[in-house]
Formats: sequence, C-alpha cells, structure tokens
Amino acid sequence: MDDLPTCTYCGEIAATRDHVPPRSIAARLGIPMKIVPACLECNVLLGNRPPWYSIMARRRLIGQKLTRRRAHLLRIAKWTEEEIVALGPNLQQSVRAGLAARERLLRRLRWCAASASVHFILDRTTRSGVRRAVEWPRTGGGVSPVRRQKAN
Repeated sequence: MDDLPTCTYCGEIAATRDHVPPRSIAARLGIPMKIVPACLECNVLLGNRPPWYSIMARRRLIGQKLTRRRAHLLRIAKWTEEEIVALGPNLQQSVRAGLAARERLLRRLRWCAASASVHFILDRTTRSGVRRAVEWPRTGGGVSPVRRQKAN
C-alpha cells in the first residue's frame, strides 16, 4: 500500500488527479498548470472554484469544507470499550463504525492543518511576481483582472 499515491490535500489514497489551477482557468489565462494526486472527495469539493493557484490554500479550504461537511462525525461521543461491550451486537457494530469514521476524519484534518500553517496565496500574484489587487471570486460586472492588468 505504500506505493499508492496519497491525496495532496488530505492524505487519503488518491484515485483522481487535480489540476492546479483548473484546466478551464489555465486555458483561459494561458498559464501552466500542475497535476497533483487527489482523492475523489477533495477533487469534487474543490471543483472549479478559487483558490486556484496555491496548493496550500486549497489544502486549507479542504480542511474547512471537510469540517463543515462531516461535522456530524466530530459530534460523536467518545466510548470506552466497556460501554461498547455492554451494547448489543448491532449497536456495537454501529458505534465502532462511527468511531472509525471519526478517527479517519480527524486524521484527514490533521493532514490539512499540518501544511496549512504555511498558507500563502499565489492567486494575487502575477507570474512575474508583481502584486495586484484582485478579489476572488469577482461578483457583478466590471473589468476582469486580466484585462485590468493589460490596460495598465
């Protein structure tokens, strides 16, 4: 199992690949993209939404989204082995499955948090390193960031 790729965002086994930035954005702006391994859930959670350029920012976002999406697992009470043994077989199985799912989520969140401490955002920096004022996602009309940069 050591040779299986791990998800860049949560540490689970990666079954898909994520394009950073997404293919549609990279093609539209004419910028290079990285392809990183990702599990299906992380890839779906990120989709074609910002942050686009920073893997660290995307990892932090995954941590936030997993916390919201799986909040019910974080609320599972802690059980001692004696309490579990006192239950019937079906309840034992259900409690153990819930505790295992909670531990798996906590492991994924620790993976996200370990690298998110180095959080930096590259989506506000052009390829030349010049800072520009861009707020993602842009709402409403107005000039796109690319057009604004070319106009200057």
